[in-house]
Amino acid sequence: MYKKILLFNLIIFLFFFLLIELFLGNRDFRRKHPGQLSAAWYKINKKIIYPVTLLLNKHQTFEDRDTDINPWISYPTSPGIRLHPFWDYSRVVTKHNLEKLDYFGFRNDTDLYFNSERDYVLIVITGGSEAAGYTHEKSIAQNLEIILNSKVKNTKFRVLNLSMNSYTLPNEINAYIHLAYALQPEYVITHSGSNDVSSSIQMPKNFKKLGLYYKKDVEKDWLPRFYDSTNMTYLPNKDPKKSLVDRNRFLARKKFLIYEKGLDLVAPSYIKSVKKYKKIVESNGGNFIVGIQPVKHSIELEKPLWLIQENNEEVINVLKSIYSDLEQEARENKFLVFSDIDKFDFVDFVHTSDSSSLKIAQIYSKIILGNFD
Repeated sequence: MYKKILLFNLIIFLFFFLLIELFLGNRDFRRKHPGQLSAAWYKINKKIIYPVTLLLNKHQTFEDRDTDINPWISYPTSPGIRLHPFWDYSRVVTKHNLEKLDYFGFRNDTDLYFNSERDYVLIVITGGSEAAGYTHEKSIAQNLEIILNSKVKNTKFRVLNLSMNSYTLPNEINAYIHLAYALQPEYVITHSGSNDVSSSIQMPKNFKKLGLYYKKDVEKDWLPRFYDSTNMTYLPNKDPKKSLVDRNRFLARKKFLIYEKGLDLVAPSYIKSVKKYKKIVESNGGNFIVGIQPVKHSIELEKPLWLIQENNEEVINVLKSIYSDLEQEARENKFLVFSDIDKFDFVDFVHTSDSSSLKIAQIYSKIILGNFD
């Protein structure tokens, strides 16, 4: 009887020991592989289920396709930006979704990139969604081209729009270098400012020092793919001292935290980036025009767009203060500050109406036409 009890206790001990080992091992595995249920299921899925699924579905994403098609634009996925190896991301999105996109995903009717010989004056405009024409039936670039061609006889003008939703100056420089530098455009316009400011408040201090601002959401798009953080959710309002990604259970957080260190560096760093862009353009034989886009920071215009936060007034006041500093720095450098030139109609805090798109184009056209009198 004693031996039976001892054997039973030993079996119970081994059973619970095995359960604890499995629990700890599985917990360790799940920490290293977020979103996975277990090591066994991970192996089964990887070795059996996934290959069989591919075989049954006959996945042909890159099969039987025209090799001249741009894969970064044509990849079959939902609408929205497309990650890109040379200029971060592309594929313009507008509110009305009626625009024609060129080969590289910018808002142009024709591909001007491949014209080795041209009989026109080329103007390139870079910027964010306002310059891309997010709320415009006719973008600033389209209006500018029409105005210029109606004013000067015997000279043809073309405007290449390399603006993209949420682009900052570093993005603009990338697009210019890779897509327009070889074309040697006579004029390059940066119509910008807002995205650099709105992105800067969530950049680490050392990024602010160099003016390296970018659309914060690309962390959500890039990081999981690069670092295998599967089934993770990006949180732009996370504690800046912690990870950039975290588990779904934290989605209830609503406070948009501001990276306060280095906010005084934002405006001067933007100006340094503009001057860098200017040197690149002028060294390539172009004339550089800087336009600080008009904005209107207010809760009424911003809240429906993206600041549905408990502390939206705080965020808006910070953005407003930084933008005011940027405009002042721009004035001192004799750049165009559109809020000083005229009044504009706004659809939201940064996007103007169709009539304002035309008005902005007219202002740029006067500067260019001054060289054709």
